[in-house]
Amino acid sequence: MKKIYIGLLIAGMINLSFAQTKSSGVITFASITSMSVKLDVNKTTSKVTMTLTGPADRLFCIGFGSTSMNGITDSFTSNSPTTILDSNGFTGYSSIIADSQQNWTLVSNVVDGTGLIRTLVATRALNTGDVSDYTFDYDNLTSLNISWAMWRTANEWALNGKDLNGAGTVNTRHNNAASLTRGGVVATFYVNEMKSTGVVSFTSITPMSVKLDMDNTASQLTMTLTGPADRLFCIGFGNTIMDGADTVTNNSPTSIMDTQPFIAHSILVADTQQDWTLVSNVVDGTGLIRTLIATRALNTGDATDYTFNYATLTNLNIIWGMWRTANEYALNGKDLNGAGTVTTRHNNAASLTRGTAQLTFGTLGVDNFASLDKINVYPNPSNGFLNISKNNDTSISKIRVFDTNAKLLKEIDSDVNSELVSINISNLSRGMYFVEISNEQDKVVKKIIIK
Repeated sequence: MKKIYIGLLIAGMINLSFAQTKSSGVITFASITSMSVKLDVNKTTSKVTMTLTGPADRLFCIGFGSTSMNGITDSFTSNSPTTILDSNGFTGYSSIIADSQQNWTLVSNVVDGTGLIRTLVATRALNTGDVSDYTFDYDNLTSLNISWAMWRTANEWALNGKDLNGAGTVNTRHNNAASLTRGGVVATFYVNEMKSTGVVSFTSITPMSVKLDMDNTASQLTMTLTGPADRLFCIGFGNTIMDGADTVTNNSPTSIMDTQPFIAHSILVADTQQDWTLVSNVVDGTGLIRTLIATRALNTGDATDYTFNYATLTNLNIIWGMWRTANEYALNGKDLNGAGTVTTRHNNAASLTRGTAQLTFGTLGVDNFASLDKINVYPNPSNGFLNISKNNDTSISKIRVFDTNAKLLKEIDSDVNSELVSINISNLSRGMYFVEISNEQDKVVKKIIIK
């Protein structure tokens, strides 16, 4: 196998993800509107992602493979305000017992603005290898029996046979209609009809990127937006200037805002119809980068919102911006420090970094073996000597290395078609770097550590 040596560093991937997926869509349990579930099964990654909503102040759970909690072999429980439990199946409404193998990973745990509804996002393998876990067989999965339950009384959480108040065994509560609301449904799975931009990194500032996924079947848009953890950043749709662009803004460390189009760099004003739902808000281990995941309808019915037309949308102009100074967030005309109007800051190049990009949507559902998401970089951390493995169908045309301050350290034009590329950047100091790898169709960025 031929090796090519390049005096560079490779960093973490931003990919255009091609996947074979099925989804149940959002299923609301008819007898209790505050509880719902959505299951997304991904054959490419061999993972299932569950979005489960329920009451914020009490236990709720879901079981797979049966429409009755009595006799199921696998269940998932929100067993405290901060944790989940991979639980064994109930037999004769027995107590909730933790599975010896905890296979669910909690991705997000968000309580809505009313304080009443909790939304959990969790993932696990389609086949965990645990005999007590339900196996999601992608090829044959068309429907799934589901059972669900929740306590009727606030502040009740069950674990090891008793609720956390110690009042009454869980066994009793399961079989007591006055204490427990429960039911069953049949989920139907369909093959997702989706388009994605992949992750697009804004070239002049590496900590900011966006990924837009359109789900035609669910009529839903999912946005993954990254930016600095300590200041406002925003993105506008359908334009290359903020004037007239429908925008969404990270207007505080804990919230986002659906904002009206800017006119002549006017102040940030909340849209009267807030159509974005914040699913996840995570700051990375460095404390520098915030990743937001939010969803909205493709067509919200709001005249000020951009309409994402799945059938015709191929290219989308966007505008993005962020404050250059830490701890500045804009709302109602002034930043939170009260220093200067937002109008002034929008038009002040010294205060605001902004730019434009054009996003291209690709249809998902078929593996693209020439995509850069097939690249693997190892070892990481390293001493500066790295390998990039890929298949022969994947080309690399350019590699750029940035430090954590977005300073471009090195750029190389390349035509790398071998299966293994060896990288030597041992001359760089210890620390974290970002490397952007691109070809004509795709772009990835990886974060690496030199030790």
